Amino acid sequence: ERPRLHNISHDDTTGEDLARLLVPGSEPVCFAEVGGLESIKQEIRRMMSRAMLTALAFIAAAFALSAMLSATVSRPLIELTRAAKSLSRGDFAAFTQLRIASQDEIGVLASSFIEMSRALKASYEQLEEYSRTLEQKVEERTRELHQSLRNVEAANHKIMESIRYATLIQHAL
Repeated sequence: ERPRLHNISHDDTTGEDLARLLVPGSEPVCFAEVGGLESIKQEIRRMMSRAMLTALAFIAAAFALSAMLSATVSRPLIELTRAAKSLSRGDFAAFTQLRIASQDEIGVLASSFIEMSRALKASYEQLEEYSRTLEQKVEERTRELHQSLRNVEAANHKIMESIRYATLIQHAL
């Protein structure tokens, strides 16, 4: 059988409480001075204060860590969103200003957006070039058609004159 607390008694001469331990098969033995009730209450208050301060420190540390992690994740996403909106308005340089160096999913997404932006810019420039050359080709083709029309009209005029001349000759004979 294990030793157990037998009792706590108060010594009126010193004003302290004494704890007595009962060991099986022997008399109770005084093993520690507990102190007065007021010192116990004071120790409890001190421990409660220490526990509250520790809890507040952990809460503050958790809040700070949460804010840092949130900023680490949300800042690149906000930058990507702004760049995507700029790109949708035709600003192909928007993604060249991105500064996302992470190698995680957000970094891969940013790299993909940068590649897409470059490809869209090249495609847009190619379309503009096609548009310019198409206008030139249409103008050139229109000139050629007008020239062909003038040639056909001139040939038609000669044919009509030949027919009139032939008709005059035929009537004269």
